[in-house]
Amino acid sequence: MSSTGMVAEPIGSLMDDNILDDLQLDLGPRLGTDRSSKTSNPSKFSLQFSDTSLRQGVDVTKILRRFGKLFNHSVGTEEDYQLGQEVHEVAAFITHNWSLNRWKKYMALCCYFHIVPAFVVSLVVHLLLFVPLLADKLPLFPAYYGSRQFYVGCWCMVGGWSAFWLTLFLWADIAATFGRSGPIIFVDKVCIDQVNIDRKVQGILAIPAWLACSGTLVAIFSDELLLKLWTCFELCTFVALGRTDKIRVEPALLSSASFLVSMFILLYTIWSQLLAMGDSKKKEL
Repeated sequence: MSSTGMVAEPIGSLMDDNILDDLQLDLGPRLGTDRSSKTSNPSKFSLQFSDTSLRQGVDVTKILRRFGKLFNHSVGTEEDYQLGQEVHEVAAFITHNWSLNRWKKYMALCCYFHIVPAFVVSLVVHLLLFVPLLADKLPLFPAYYGSRQFYVGCWCMVGGWSAFWLTLFLWADIAATFGRSGPIIFVDKVCIDQVNIDRKVQGILAIPAWLACSGTLVAIFSDELLLKLWTCFELCTFVALGRTDKIRVEPALLSSASFLVSMFILLYTIWSQLLAMGDSKKKEL
């Protein structure tokens, strides 16, 4: 979330109306400092929700379904807000910039939330393919290493690789199909009412309260993360709350780079085995 840049953002758009000119962050209840009632101001950030109905969270599967379609643009609708639900706490507070490409955010969040099921499914597929290989139920192809003959096959590698990445990217859709839910998270577009301006302002003022009731803060790292007002504010507030050890940084480029590197290794290995098979055929002739 940010207030500057070319992309209009759910929170930052209010900066144009000078709504945040005199906002103050009230950390008194958490830090133990005494603030006089004379300094109370209805337009200040607070660790308390002015209305408990504002405390919205959203199931991560609803955010990551359909390849993260929700991140396609920053304009929130009533339908988007209806995706959320009133909660007592959220597992993760997602801080990000709307100027960042949708696919990078989607892949980064998939790596953070779906990495465990992806590894498990990949391991299961490896084992399911390895057993019939041992029983000679799947074909292997002869190849030579020098003068020594051996048999090769790509079943486990291709199957495991495909299972890992398909699970990583489609786990939210699979879980939703079977009625399974995931962690409850905070995403500004869904958890802050973007239609009702009064509730939007109240939701913005309650950002520290959301941070205080969040298990972790997940920062999707990009070049602009520390250049935008709102992402810096969220990070600094989380640090001020003494939650530094709960900050998780997910580089936006890491998942896409990992996908491309793993695909290159897979294709290179397959190509090497095909060359070895070709050499074996020449020797047989």
